[in-house]
Order: sequence, then structure tokens, then C-alpha cells
Amino acid sequence: MTDISKELRGYDKDYTTTEGGGNRPPDVESLADGSYTFEIVYAASDKVGTDNQVVVRVGLKIIAAADASLVGDTIEHTYWLNNQIAVNILGCDLATLGFEAAEWRGRFSSELMKLLEARAMVGIRFKGKKTTQKGDKKTFHKLYINWGLGKSKVAPGKPATPGSQRQPARTTNVPPEPAPDDEEEILF
Repeated sequence: MTDISKELRGYDKDYTTTEGGGNRPPDVESLADGSYTFEIVYAASDKVGTDNQVVVRVGLKIIAAADASLVGDTIEHTYWLNNQIAVNILGCDLATLGFEAAEWRGRFSSELMKLLEARAMVGIRFKGKKTTQKGDKKTFHKLYINWGLGKSKVAPGKPATPGSQRQPARTTNVPPEPAPDDEEEILF
């Protein structure tokens, strides 16, 4: 057995048994691959890690899933905004949800902050698809926003805040699925 305690000593001070060092909801990794209906319960900007990576955390309440036991659970999807592609993916997702993000060239950052500060995403429902892709050294868990379903008919009330649910979220954009057929039931 290899002793790895020396390499781990730097983590001793902030060690906790809570995943991620805080009371974070589960992320996209916790979901089985498949289609889901979600409602956004919070969206907030943040900086994480020792290098202050810029992220947007989005809390997603599961409204419909093949596994009915997941309905009502909340997961967290994190947009890691550390390169142009990642920022463009967030913009595409916002446009899919109904925001005029295609018009934000040259002012994306300020428009995003206005949207987050106004909590404009809270209550929006959408159909999404979770996929898993295995790479050479890493497995990628992705959440694709396929189409927006508008705001929920029930006022969301005070949105949840990051850390107020359970624990895993990380994703990127995906090609849209075909529109739902008449037989598919979308729960509201």
C-alpha cells in the first residue's frame, strides 16, 4: 500500500465529511442518463477553489423523471465559466430558456448579472437530457437543456439558496431533441 498522507495534509484544515466542503445539493453526476423535466429554484454566481474559478450554480428541482422516486429532489448544475466555449454554452442555454441572450454580444457579463440579481431564472421549467461520456482519463457528465417550458404556474416563492438542499452538478450544452410528441406527458 502507498502512503498518501503527505499529499493529503494540505486538505486537513478544511476537511469535512460533507461532499465539496459544504452542504451542496447532489450534482448531475448523481442522475442516471435519460430525459428529465426540471424547474429552476435558484441561480447564483460564485467563485470557487483557491484559484477563484468563476461559476454559475443553478438549483434544479426534478419535476418528472423515469425514476419517480427522484421527483421533488433538487440537484445543482454548475456552469464553469473558465473559457469562451463554456460562456457561449451558458448563453445558448439561456437562449433556449427564452432569454434574449443572442442579443448580448459585447455585454454578456452585465446582462448575466442583471438576470441573476433579478432571479429571472427562478420558476422556469425545461426538458433536459443527462448523458455520460467516457474519455481516455475522465468521465464527463453533461446536462443538455433541450427546450424551455416557461415559468411554473405556481409562484415559486422565495427561491432556495445554494446549500439549502442535499448533495452532486456540472454540465454543458447539447444538441436539441425533437419537440415532445403529443403522447408525452409533461407534469406541471
